[in-house]
Amino acid sequence: MLNSDRLDQYWTDDLRTAGSAAFEIIKPELDRIMHDIYVFLMGIKRNEVTKDQIERGFIKFENILRGHFSDEYFATQQKTSKLLIERGVDFIQYLLCYAIYHRECALCLTRHSVAEGKVTDAMFHAVHLALQCDASVSMSCYFAEMEQTNAARTKEITEQNNSQIMEISNSIGRFSTQTKMLSINAAIEAARAGDAGKGFAVVAAEIKNMASKVQDATGEIEKLASGN
Repeated sequence: MLNSDRLDQYWTDDLRTAGSAAFEIIKPELDRIMHDIYVFLMGIKRNEVTKDQIERGFIKFENILRGHFSDEYFATQQKTSKLLIERGVDFIQYLLCYAIYHRECALCLTRHSVAEGKVTDAMFHAVHLALQCDASVSMSCYFAEMEQTNAARTKEITEQNNSQIMEISNSIGRFSTQTKMLSINAAIEAARAGDAGKGFAVVAAEIKNMASKVQDATGEIEKLASGN
């Protein structure tokens, strides 16, 4: 998982200054850009985007353009990834959001440069680096969350399967016990019948032997299912 130390190494004081200046230029159009992102990513209407979502987006965007990646930022990215996975948003769709961010921010800076002439290459670099860092963290969180989700699902399926195996094993065990008791009773009756029951006694003994083997096998199945 990425952390702030790994991201900080790419940021200089000059880049942070340029990023802050770039944010002030992009800020007037950021509301529109974020609405576009939420509509595309979440599959919702523009009027369904909440004020809180936009406000949190503004804070996050300002921080990343200044090269500031706090513990709260990483925690938020993890929560966002979990929410997106729960909603069925796939990796490609998530990644395309950053393409939209790059395009819109670059266009904004370009328009301002033509009109005012105050945009520097460092501002473009800061925006590119900020979005690259943010995308890297998002992808890292997304895949980490996906791995946890898959592990939990695998465990759930395994436990369900083991439970079913145990139920089947118990049923087989009960059946083999009953078979064993019947074979004992049959052997007793064969003994009472004397010579006429000798053949049946052999069959009864074989049934008893098979029932014992079934019980042994059932015990092994239960050990495997319980992980012992």
